[in-house]
Amino acid sequence: MLEQQKTTSPKTLVGELSVLYISVFLTRIVFGAIVILFPSYVDAGPFVSGVVIALYPILEAGSALPVGRYLDRAGRRKPFLMGLFLMAALTVAIGLTFDITLIAIAHTLMGLAAATTTIGSLTMITDLTRKSNRGGGMGLFDFANIAGYAAGALLAGRFEVQFQDDPGYSFLAIGVLMLVAAIVSLIFLKEPEHPKSEERSPLNPLRNFDSETKALLPMWLGITTIVGLAFFLPKIFPRGELLGSSNLGLLAAAGLVTLGVAATGFGRLSDKIGREKVIVIGVIGQLGLLISLALTYPNWFGNMALLGIFIFLTSALVPSVLAAVGDRIRGEMRGSALGLYSMMLGVGLAVGNIAGGYVGEVAGVRELFLVGFGIFAVSVMVSALIAYRAKRVSP
Repeated sequence: MLEQQKTTSPKTLVGELSVLYISVFLTRIVFGAIVILFPSYVDAGPFVSGVVIALYPILEAGSALPVGRYLDRAGRRKPFLMGLFLMAALTVAIGLTFDITLIAIAHTLMGLAAATTTIGSLTMITDLTRKSNRGGGMGLFDFANIAGYAAGALLAGRFEVQFQDDPGYSFLAIGVLMLVAAIVSLIFLKEPEHPKSEERSPLNPLRNFDSETKALLPMWLGITTIVGLAFFLPKIFPRGELLGSSNLGLLAAAGLVTLGVAATGFGRLSDKIGREKVIVIGVIGQLGLLISLALTYPNWFGNMALLGIFIFLTSALVPSVLAAVGDRIRGEMRGSALGLYSMMLGVGLAVGNIAGGYVGEVAGVRELFLVGFGIFAVSVMVSALIAYRAKRVSP
């Protein structure tokens, strides 16, 4: 099905998607707080903690394809709401116990909730945008996403001080915030218009992608693995006088806000000059950022200008990749196709969590970023090789 190429202004685009962006923002505040709080809340060594944290993305990956198929056949809004309410209940449950087994079970089930909210929001944005403005739509989504994580990081720093005697209250508080996001979405979020799939054949989401889009999959896996490594960073980061809880939250928030603001601009840029060119900009930024973080550690504050440039360039990556995927998939199979990308998100997070736990056990922060650089460099080379071969065989 060909999309209409009617141009929509950024103002109109924000109006159409504002409720969804607000819901995503509130949800990511909770996720961002959990990223900071959860590693220190789990009373175990780095490797065991990494395994427990990895259970969440493992179930997210395992449930992503069925969830995406359900979105195509039944709609987007219902799974999205179910995920929000489930996440709220599980977050509160974690705050009520310190038992490692119960925490692992609740955190695992969070993966199902994450799959429904992530695929649901991405599919709705794809439904509500066109090729002429989809980069801007994904950029605004990334901004809401990242700004929420930044606010969550700041909130977590505050909670660690406020509830240091009983950290379970932190999870109770963010569970209530997640409930607010769910209620806001329940009241105001509407089901977007979209074609429904009636296919009953076995799911093969790869058939919805052309060769160029398939070539992005290894790089996307590399991106999500880096995110998994970053999520584990608070567990092994030495919090001294320079980087205590509050300072770590401020540093994370500053970097995330820079990413979010720039992502919106790069998303719009990809609408004008093409997705591939902006993806290259993002790749340069990601590689530069990882090697710079490794080489300048622990003197990051003395190299903020250099790091800031690479953070800015890195923000080009996610909105341009997601927009490129959205451009090339059939409307009735959007949930299934984006489910594949969500599955790889879960796999990447799991690998990153486990690798981060192992590196944290045997090495340190510098080595974590070097490992991340190696993983991403290899993933980019694999994607480039697949894309090159695809162009050679295409007529």
